Amino acid sequence: SWGPKQAHGVQHPMQEYFHAQCVRHGLFFVPWHVSFICYSHTERDIDEALDICDIAMARTREKFAG
Repeated sequence: SWGPKQAHGVQHPMQEYFHAQCVRHGLFFVPWHVSFICYSHTERDIDEALDICDIAMARTREKFAG
């Protein structure tokens, strides 16, 4: 099974799928590093990013639920 010892330098399939869904919906970020909010992002930008994360998480849950 997949666990923390296997994580060194490798992404879990669910993480890869989640990131791909975010990109598919227009949210681009580095999936393997701490991200920072740029002060030029508006509240609307952040809300849109969180909405995309909600969609991506729901699709990831559906794909890996069973």
